[in-house]
Amino acid sequence: MDALAYKLGLDPLEFRRKHLAGDEKRLRQFAMGAKAIEWDKKWQKNPGAQPGLKKRGVGMAIHQWGGGGNPSTPVTVKIHPDGSVEAMTGSQDLGTGTRTVVAMVVAEELGLKTTDVSVKIGRRSLRQGGRQRRLGDVSLDCARRENGGLQARLALFERVAPSLNAKPDELIFSGGNIVVKSDAKRALSWKAATGKLGMNPIAQGQWIPGLSSSGVAGCGFAEVEVDIETGKVRVLKYVAVQDSGLVINRTTWESQMNGGIIQALGYALLEERHLDPNDAGFLNANLLDYKVPMAKEIPEIVVLLDHEPERGVIGIGEPPIIAPGGAVANAVFNATGVRMKQLPITPDRFLNAMRGQSKSPSSAS
Repeated sequence: MDALAYKLGLDPLEFRRKHLAGDEKRLRQFAMGAKAIEWDKKWQKNPGAQPGLKKRGVGMAIHQWGGGGNPSTPVTVKIHPDGSVEAMTGSQDLGTGTRTVVAMVVAEELGLKTTDVSVKIGRRSLRQGGRQRRLGDVSLDCARRENGGLQARLALFERVAPSLNAKPDELIFSGGNIVVKSDAKRALSWKAATGKLGMNPIAQGQWIPGLSSSGVAGCGFAEVEVDIETGKVRVLKYVAVQDSGLVINRTTWESQMNGGIIQALGYALLEERHLDPNDAGFLNANLLDYKVPMAKEIPEIVVLLDHEPERGVIGIGEPPIIAPGGAVANAVFNATGVRMKQLPITPDRFLNAMRGQSKSPSSAS
């Protein structure tokens, strides 16, 4: 897309806008990212024309991702007579914040604090858990967990309603108590209510279509500085715009975004696997040849949420890994006029590409 835009003498951002003129989401995300990276100010109409050995430029890329929730992971919420609450699911936690989000959803349904809910995950005894290859699958399971908390609340209200001379749908949580909506004096404390439950009260959440959905889209904007004498590429700033439906925990969402972007900057500039063409065996002699970003390689990162709560919860994690490689390569071209077609963009590769392009009669494209 970038190469076509430059051949036509067009700004790559405007070129994409023309091709996606009817896509309101894409156009909205483009506007958010372009403003944050200051595209109109920093984009170079004539790549490589800046004086000096260190040249700066900006580039962008867009991405989309499928993925979505499914009924594969049941969630059980258990309320004990002593007032303690357990939420149990076979899903595992790969650093996605699963425990936190499960506790948040169940606690909200039961009128409790997050710390009042004990979460047990990733155990074979809790039945099969959904695959979590995506870093953000915590969000994919939240619809089931929300329903698990809801079912537990309904079961509790059903059990204690007779004690309050009320119907279950007349009860609410208020101030740590269960009260009758029309008469706050008719109330039971949490422990008094749970004491009426018996020894093994269980509610199991079911898959509810509509609480979640699938498919996300986003874009990335990179600003780079390239030393054309050494071939060193340094990312100065990266802006990511991403939708993922209803975000349940903004902090963990942003953490997943930052983690994905850092991984992607690694594969854009540092990480390289050497594989055996016969059996795909890993041939790197040691991990020194498989570099990952350290603190000094991480630029300013700006994460922008294109919030669509009406779509329900959707996972996040891998989607922001997609765009940075293309965005950085396109930024390198905007800075230097050298088109990189292989990752990672290491100093030797950049210098070889620059020398090869200077010898090519068609390099002006």
